[in-house]
Amino acid sequence: MTERQTVDTGLDYVPGEPVRVLVKRRGIRYDLGDGGRAVKIAGRPRGWHALAERIVAEDGLNVARDGRVFVSATEGRDMDALAARVAETSMRVCDALLDLEG
Repeated sequence: MTERQTVDTGLDYVPGEPVRVLVKRRGIRYDLGDGGRAVKIAGRPRGWHALAERIVAEDGLNVARDGRVFVSATEGRDMDALAARVAETSMRVCDALLDLEG
């Protein structure tokens, strides 16, 4: 059985664009991610993926080729702390990409 939930983090990428973390549970495994929202908001300027990889690596997270910032975990981890880390990292990716473009 797969359970999904969206966590509202109280943060915004830009005014009116909230940072939400999608949490998918399958058995004892969890996937937490931003659904690619940071990259959708900021766009994909030249060098976006390399920059995003550097940022997520600092926090032990991942970025997919489609722009999703994510992490996988197993039951027993502090999912609230992981969701907060995904949200903060996603915001940092968005900010950095907006700066790269401008």
